[in-house]
This record gives sequence, structure tokens and C-alpha cells, in this order.
Amino acid sequence: MAKSVPPAAAGGESDKPKIRKERVHFRALLLSNPNYFGTVPNSPFKPVAAIKGDTTYESIGCVGFHPQSKRLDAVIFVTEPFGYGGGLCTSGTEEYVRFYISYDDGASWVDQGYSSVNVYDVPAGTVGPRRLEYAVSVPCDPVRKLCVSRNTIRARAILSWNHIPPVNQPDWPPVWGEVHNTYIQVDPRRRLDWLDLADQFKLQLPKDLAQLVDTSEPLAFKEPPELSVAELHAAYKGKKVEPHRYTLPAIQKLLAQPAAAVDLGPSPAESIFANLGLKLDDLIAPIMAPDGNTTYEKMECVGFNPGTNELVAVFRLLQPNGYSGGPCTAGSLEYVTFWADLNNNGIFETCLGTASVRVHDIERIPPEGLEYSVYLPVNFAPYRKPCGEGPRLIPIRAILSWASVPPCAFPNRPPVWGNGEDTLILLPPGSPTVPGDFKPVIFNVSSVAVCNINQGTGYASGDRPFGGAVYIIGDIPGADAITTPDRFKYRLFVTPEGGSPQPVANAFGVSVDQQSGPGTLAQVPLLQEVDPAGPYAGYYTYREFGIGTGTWRRIAAPFAGLLGVWSTGQPMTGKWEIRIEAVDTVSGTTYLADTTHCLDGTTRANVIVRLDEIPPVPAISITHISTDLGVTWVPAAGCGEFMPGVWIKGDYSVADEHFSSLTMSIEPSGPAMGATVSPSGRSYPIVPTGGESGQWTLDTTGMLPCGYVIRLDTSDRTIVSGGGGWSNFDTVGFCLRHPLA
Repeated sequence: MAKSVPPAAAGGESDKPKIRKERVHFRALLLSNPNYFGTVPNSPFKPVAAIKGDTTYESIGCVGFHPQSKRLDAVIFVTEPFGYGGGLCTSGTEEYVRFYISYDDGASWVDQGYSSVNVYDVPAGTVGPRRLEYAVSVPCDPVRKLCVSRNTIRARAILSWNHIPPVNQPDWPPVWGEVHNTYIQVDPRRRLDWLDLADQFKLQLPKDLAQLVDTSEPLAFKEPPELSVAELHAAYKGKKVEPHRYTLPAIQKLLAQPAAAVDLGPSPAESIFANLGLKLDDLIAPIMAPDGNTTYEKMECVGFNPGTNELVAVFRLLQPNGYSGGPCTAGSLEYVTFWADLNNNGIFETCLGTASVRVHDIERIPPEGLEYSVYLPVNFAPYRKPCGEGPRLIPIRAILSWASVPPCAFPNRPPVWGNGEDTLILLPPGSPTVPGDFKPVIFNVSSVAVCNINQGTGYASGDRPFGGAVYIIGDIPGADAITTPDRFKYRLFVTPEGGSPQPVANAFGVSVDQQSGPGTLAQVPLLQEVDPAGPYAGYYTYREFGIGTGTWRRIAAPFAGLLGVWSTGQPMTGKWEIRIEAVDTVSGTTYLADTTHCLDGTTRANVIVRLDEIPPVPAISITHISTDLGVTWVPAAGCGEFMPGVWIKGDYSVADEHFSSLTMSIEPSGPAMGATVSPSGRSYPIVPTGGESGQWTLDTTGMLPCGYVIRLDTSDRTIVSGGGGWSNFDTVGFCLRHPLA
């Protein structure tokens, strides 16, 4: 395997390394000077300690895409014993990753949102060559093209410790962390609208036929074909793909059949292999003595996502051919089987299961290859332990194998094509599940862990309220391993401060992952609805089951573990309490929410959140101009005409209960020739939470004659529908014109 995971060495307080003050006091230094580390361009604040992209403590190991599940995954390496805000019995700190994709090779980027993971000081996990590997993911559904079109795009992930990367700033440099760029492959479209078909291929139905065709219904494609050995032999002629590569799936199928000896001959001359000029001995020899060939694919990272209870592996596809056909075919499967060493004896006797992803030949593959991810839900809840008992570290082994499932019984056997990787993961502290206890738990609200929501104020960390669609995410831990589907039900209530409980009963769409065996992962859309009548009227059905077995189902998107979508809006405001209860339909027993014990000593069962449904109110105006570099000013107004070189001054204001930031920019930017408004931006907490009023100035020297707009963009701190805050903008225009124009 790629890495060993040796036992932890003993260590004490005297072994604790000295941590840089810029790390220890990171948030305080940013509060005193937003540009302390020199990461804010055009800032009025001077940098003190220029630090950008420091990977001493954490780095991005890999970023991969699962084309069928439409999700981006990043694996984070945590390499130091200290520097993460404290041990397991503290709140620790967060590692944030914001993801982007680009359709034009990096000229522009589309923000895909961010995810985070809680990290701690864990000396036992980072002694010597040991490191902890975490995973985070976000849903990602890129534009899909027909299989005849190239659909390789770029992806970017920005890792930032203890500081959320700002929205829509793909070039933002983190202080602690780094930027990882890669290429991913998007699955082709399997359905096509008639209008798209007519537009792309210049087709037009005859008038008589057009009247009979329902053009509102999409045109479905056939299932992509699986190429035969003969077809692959012809397709790979002259492309340096070894015969024992492209014949492996066929050989494996024949070996798995009881009558394989009859199928392979007694007459080799009549077999398909001999007819193609291939020797059967040469094709079987690599299967009998596999050596883990990584010419075509190589696994590079394995991490654990404690928020979704998933193991994630990321591998790199390295060649343009050798994957059983292009995007218009069935291609082939890459499998990853995972094992755990639960008793730390180095044997990896606990097989956790197999995950897979479908891949294809990509003729114009980037030189650095393509990164793919696979993921496997796991049930580690029985193995957790309270923080005071020390870290629960679990060695994990993963084996990547092309076109052949790595068998559970052989954790030490190398694959024919692929490789293995060992890593170490940390289970978040907590009490282990008790068999037969089916208490539900809310562990996340709109991407914020419940322990990071102040129950006195209802604010998330950073004094952030909630708004829009509030996503209630949780689990019935004791039910996850039950192999009977749809046995449990649950219902949700929200209660305004001083008011009465109100049921959450609206329908919402989810994507469900279902696996009935290795290589049979399917994504199924599902509408979650409450029972309209009967003994469980008002209850949703709990959809997850079989986690940790070969046959399982779980809600995967828009958030893993999504239990409900609470639709909020004006005039809702103030503090609200979210409550959940579950019922076992077999025994009829009702279970109230389990208590979550947070590391700061507080507890949660029901969760209190604060709502804000009102966007900020911005205003901007032009009040004066100066023709002598700001020495004297004369009144002016918006939509006026001025000569290039004048100075323009105006007023701005933003009012909001939870102000976050404002930016002022010039449109169009091209003829402005780099001119900027001062101030170009302001943010909370330098600006009070209620907003501010002030003046702005602009030196038009060097700007070309043109019509311009000064745009004031504002946002607040509200977590709106699991993402960024409420936003608003205002503009004021003017023209620059030469006197003789």
C-alpha cells in the first residue's frame, strides 16, 4: 500500500511545538486589520505580515468529481499536531473549502459554494509520517453536452483555515491553506429537447409530422452500448493500449462462469481471442500475478467526511484510451473497496464496502489527467467515544481497481490495474449509538453545525441569522444500519418565540443514492412528502437504511441527510425553535430528539435559530465635482456630463440589521482603465451591524470618454437557503465627454 500508519508515539506538553502568533491570533489580527496578511487588493490598510497560501498546517491533497452523482469532493491533509484551536474537548476550528468550475479554461469561474470540516489538535494522529485526512463535498451539476462533444472542464478548490473564502472571488488568496486546480469530466446528456436538436443539427420536422409530435417531451437516448472485445481491439489499434488491458472485463466474466473452461476452448483457434491474434496465456498471466499497474489510473487520496459519514477516495485518470470506449459508449467502472482496522492490529479485517464511478476514453485528456472521486457511506457511530477518552483514530485502507471489484476477503492483494492507499481518520467525539435506540438528531441547519448556533441569540458563528429555505439536516443514527427500508418516520415542528408550534409539512425534492451491490450505484429523484392521512399523518418517511451493508440507500442531495426544508419569508423574524421526533412503525414507539453535547459544555436537542428575511437597503448619489484635484468642489448631480480628469464625489449608505459588506465598482471596467472608487469596499465588523453612511470619491484621470455607472453592491450576513446573504444594489450614472465631442 502507499502509506503505512504506524502506532502513535508518546508525547507530552514538552513536545508541543511553538505555534506562530499569526496562527494563534489569526482572527484577532484580521479584526484589527483586514489586510494584516496582505490578501486584500486595493485595501486602505497596509499589510503587516505578508502570508499567502501557507500549507504548513493543512493542504489540499486532491479534488475529484463524481460525474454520475454530480458532486465535487476535496480531501484535506492535516499534518501538524497543534495549531487548530485546541484539543477534542474544545470547539477546535474549521477548514473551509470553496469550489469553482470553469467552462472556458479558467477565463471565468462559477461559484459552487463551500463546505467545511471541524479539526482539532490531535498529536496522536500526526506523529512521524502520520497525517489525518478529511473530506468535504458540494453538489455540482455542470452543463452537460451530447456525447459527441468534448466536455472536459476545469475545477478549483480554495482551502482556507478559520476564514470562509468569500463568494465569487475565485482568485482570492487564503492565508492558511491553498488553491488547487484540476480538470474534471462531465457526463454526457442522455435526453435532448426537440428545440435543442433542431438548433444544433439544423433539423426541421415535416409540417404533417410536426403536428403529431409533442415537442415539450424530451427525446430519450438509448442506453450506451458496451463494446465487444473485437470492437475494442479495432478501436485501440495503434493507440498503445495493451491487449491484457482491454480484454480484462471479458476474461473476468468468463472466469466467473462455472462453465468457463468450456467457453475458453478446447479449441483456442475458434475463440474470440485467437481470432484476433491474441494469446490467451498472455491475457490471463497479469490476472494470476497482479502487480498494481498505475499506468492508466492512480488513487492519490482517501479521506473521511464526518459531516456526511462518508469515506471519499480520489484518483487520477492518466491516459486518453483504455477505459472500454468513449462517452457515447458504456465505458467502464473504476471500483474502490474500503477496509478499516478497528482494533489497530494492522490486519484490516473489517471490509466496509465498495464504491464505483463510470469512466470513459477522453481523447484530448489534459496532460495532468482528470480527477474523479468515489464515496461510500459508513456507519461508524457505534465506535465513537467521548472527547475525554482521547481521539478515536481508525486506520483505513482503500484499493482502486479498474473493471474488477477488489474482493473483501483480500485487503492485501494488489489489483491488476490500480493501487492501494492507507490513511488515518478521526471520528468526531461523541457517545456511541445504543442498539435499539432510534432517537433522531438534528446536527446541521443550512450547512451550520448545531453546536455552532448560539442558543441564546439563534445566530450561527459570525453573528449570522438564517433566511429563505432553511435546510434541516439530521439523522436517526440507530436506524441507519437497519436493513428494512422505510420502517421509520419523523415529523418536524417550528415554534416562534412566544408562539405555538407549527408543523413543517411541505414537499421537497431530493436525490437518493441506492446501491444493491458493487457497481450498481443509482441516483434516483424523489419527492419527500408527509403522509396525508392514516396513523402517521404529517410524518415524513425516513429514507436511509442499510448503511454499512452491501445494499443501502441514503439521501445525497441537495444535502446529505436532508430531513426537511422550512420555507421562511417576510414577515417572519426573530428566534424560532426547530423540533423533531421519530416513530418506529414496527413497535409504534415514539422517540424525541437525542441530546447533542457540544464541546463548549452546552447541549442541543431542539435547535433555536434567528430569521432575517429583509435585504439591505443601499443608496448612492453624486453630489460634487472638482477640477483642481479636490481642492475646491462645486455641486453636481447624477446623470451629468463631465470632462475626463475631474474628481467626482458622492454619498453612499447601506442600512441592514445584519450588514456584511459593500463594494463600489465602475461599469464598464474596460474604458475606466483601472480607475477605482474610494473606498472600494467596506465590511463587518469594521462597519457596524446596522450599516453606515459615508462619502466616496473617484479620480477620472486616464478614463476614456464613455457613459459610466458607479455600482454599489451590498450583502448581509444572513445564511439564505444554505448559501450567501441577502444582496441588493444601487447605481448612479455619469458621462465623460471631451468639450468638442
